Amino acid sequence: MLSSIRISNYRGFKKLKLSNLGRVNIFGGMNNSGKTTLLEALFLWSAAGNPQLAFNPIVVRVDVPVERALLPGAVPNLMQAAMPSAGYMWSTAWQPMFHALATDTPIEIVGEHESLGALGLTISTERSRSVVLSPNADTNDDHPDDLLFRYGRKGDGELCLIRIKTQGTQYDVESTGEVEIPLQAVFEGMYNIAIDVERLTRLKKEKADDSVLEAIQMVDASVESIEIGIMANRTVILADVGLSDRLPLQTLGAGPQRIATLATSAAAAAGGLLLIDEFDAGLHYSKLGDVWRALHAIAVDRDVQVFATTHNYECVRAADEALGDGEPHFYRLQDGQVTSYPPDVLADAVAAGMEVR
Repeated sequence: MLSSIRISNYRGFKKLKLSNLGRVNIFGGMNNSGKTTLLEALFLWSAAGNPQLAFNPIVVRVDVPVERALLPGAVPNLMQAAMPSAGYMWSTAWQPMFHALATDTPIEIVGEHESLGALGLTISTERSRSVVLSPNADTNDDHPDDLLFRYGRKGDGELCLIRIKTQGTQYDVESTGEVEIPLQAVFEGMYNIAIDVERLTRLKKEKADDSVLEAIQMVDASVESIEIGIMANRTVILADVGLSDRLPLQTLGAGPQRIATLATSAAAAAGGLLLIDEFDAGLHYSKLGDVWRALHAIAVDRDVQVFATTHNYECVRAADEALGDGEPHFYRLQDGQVTSYPPDVLADAVAAGMEVR
């Protein structure tokens, strides 16, 4: 598991270090305190060496269809219509990744993993080595720098360098060295039925879907079984609740949907990280303890490390009461800094009714 993570110059974090991470780690704090940013940094670090990251909507928070972009290839016409220069668009999209928009200061994310050792990712920009002529500008001064991903292990130096460059309406990837993506990371935000179906199908093939059903039953005991089916030419998850027909899972409400998503995501993150934004979304407070227990059981069975954000005090208290035995680890973010609550300190704070969010 990951024991510590150090983040420099990424979005709102000038410098941040988290130590003594556990199996289950929960992040609290005010809006815009950096909870989601921390999950993004973990996502970037865990899949270091993958150039697709620079186009991932988890990393690029702009309202453009970056997920449709192919590597390499032409930028879709919709992008061309939105921005006269594709290069300028990517520069605008990437700039907010850097603290205070300072693209001349590299981003550094260094994690210490108990079996992989110290792994570091540096993200920086460099003036493009290519001359780009644009009909939309008198000079090429407005063209972006290249985006560079450098990945290395402590003591080994640079293992991999990935350069992403834009040229007019084209973008290309150059890489030197090879590195195997070290960890599987699953970033779970909003409900996505297509992804849930894909993950559940894989689990059913492996005969490893019992944990998902058990988790759903903790929220809705009427669900007897779940299957993959086709309705109106769409693949859906069907639930047997004892009626004459199986029902699409989403018709049972937000609770069963949410726990299905969390359970399938946890199983999909085997051996890696599960990153959950707004853990309690769609869940009634009375069920949070059951959900934490179900998720923790899957995490232990599949060797998954969980990182979750929440605004909800009941969510923190439920985790403290449900897990025990050295879990969870709680961190409160504020003004780019972190206050750590180890499990014993968190337990005392919850028992005393202290506000820790």
